[in-house]
Amino acid sequence: MSRPSRCLRTMAGHTLLELVLSLVLLGIVFASVGSAVMFASSASPADDSFEVTMATDSRVISQIAEDLSVAKYFLEQEQDAVTIVVADRTGDGIPDRIRYAWLGHDEDPLTYQLNDNPAVNLIDQASKFNIDYNLEVLKTTLPGTTGWGDPKNSIENKSATQSRDYMISEREWIGQLFKTVPLDSETQVRIEKVRISARARGGMLGETSIEIQSADESGLPTGTVLASASMMESDLILGGYTWHEAVFSEPAVINVGEYVCLVLRWVSDTNPAMVEYDRRAESASAGFVKLITSNGGVTWTQQAGESLLFEVDVAPLETTDGYDVKTTHWTSSKITLQSAVEDRSPLSRTVRILLSPPSLEAFAEADFDANPTVMDLNADGIADWSHSAGTFPEGSNADGIWTANGQLIFAYEELSSAKVITVDARMRSNDTLGPTIYGPYTIGGGKLLPLIAQLRADGAGGQELVLYNDTTMKTAAAVVTGLPSGLVDIRLILLPDKETVVIQINHQTVGSVLLTRIDDPGSVAEDVRFGSSGGVAEIDSVRVRVGGDYSGNSDTDGMELSDVFDLIIH
Repeated sequence: MSRPSRCLRTMAGHTLLELVLSLVLLGIVFASVGSAVMFASSASPADDSFEVTMATDSRVISQIAEDLSVAKYFLEQEQDAVTIVVADRTGDGIPDRIRYAWLGHDEDPLTYQLNDNPAVNLIDQASKFNIDYNLEVLKTTLPGTTGWGDPKNSIENKSATQSRDYMISEREWIGQLFKTVPLDSETQVRIEKVRISARARGGMLGETSIEIQSADESGLPTGTVLASASMMESDLILGGYTWHEAVFSEPAVINVGEYVCLVLRWVSDTNPAMVEYDRRAESASAGFVKLITSNGGVTWTQQAGESLLFEVDVAPLETTDGYDVKTTHWTSSKITLQSAVEDRSPLSRTVRILLSPPSLEAFAEADFDANPTVMDLNADGIADWSHSAGTFPEGSNADGIWTANGQLIFAYEELSSAKVITVDARMRSNDTLGPTIYGPYTIGGGKLLPLIAQLRADGAGGQELVLYNDTTMKTAAAVVTGLPSGLVDIRLILLPDKETVVIQINHQTVGSVLLTRIDDPGSVAEDVRFGSSGGVAEIDSVRVRVGGDYSGNSDTDGMELSDVFDLIIH
């Protein structure tokens, strides 16, 4: 017989003893949890505790040290503030500015600012922030130059004892034999200008060629023209003699002591000019000899004791000592930092500045990952670059390469007062005309120092760099041949007041050139420009740095132009 009623009673509830035991166990569990929570709460430090501020200070000083280590330029170097330029952080292809600053009181925050964005607090209250900067003067020894000095008027016969006229015609020409004289004991001189006493004949349509010709052993013209310039009758005066100046676009280079002939050759019209000569030249003892021909230069005759009225300007070949260019570089910094907490020492860290950026008066750079004319790296409110068209050509830069269209311009109003100007360009050419560096143009003593460097294809699969010391790119001052076909790193180091430029190709010095100043044409701005001179010009990056100083280095030997520029660079 079954007993269901008994089973139901057993399942209906618990005894009083069971309930009491359960409550005791629950009380023990809740007490343990409460103790654990209280312990954990007491173990978590406050925001201004020693542990928290130490961790924050360590993180912040590491951030500052990391940024300083990769600084490209320093814009501000104070004990409690620093502004640097670093490589692109924002992804827009433009380097970025970073500033760390503290106002110097215990309640002041340490702030961080990226470009022109609002500053944010890294530490709400800092009691100490200090940066010590270690500087190092680095020296670069540049080679001496061999080049042409300032023109000097050293050969002349300007007054006549017994003046006579000579009428130039198709067959009747006149000339002057003279000898170059030593200037500062140099071995060569360059004839750049000639002035003669001349007047118009009457037609005002004639043309005469003023030439420097080599002389044979007997002192007569050989017909080999070393330099020439045109004298137009329309530039002369009918009424009387005046001094006419002829400037040779390609001057004649003559050995000191060598005889040469000044020849006035008929070109057009019946009688294109009259010239004046001295019938009884007191200067005959100086070696001046008049030359005449009556058969259009086939044969010449010397007229001893007679001389044209003339002046010759010559420039001496000068060799200068080298120079030591000195620049100050930021090499390391010591950072000291402490949050506003009592009874502990501040944290310090010394960081090596990997790029050793130089201390500069002005700088600009562009790698064409973005439009360079929107850059203002020095935060002066003025764009670092401008473009000759007013607006940088959209789409002319791709993959970090600018296919030069127009000219990219860096202007600096104190360019002429700079001691050292360094220009860098990484570029290549696929044409006989190619990427070109115009300048730096500087003005000194009212005269312009022109400098143009053009990279162009050499017709044999490579490239060559041609340096011009004029604004028209007519006469090469130097040529560096044998350059590879790819991108070439070119550096020009200009010492404006020494009129010296040093050329480096692919990080190797290939030589230096002594430049010549010209009269300021009044239309050339003081700036540096990069662009194309007509051909396909690809430019990967450019940079201009203004700053540094130099001193003479008498231990550096001068270099002959022929030794310097006929080089193959591997």
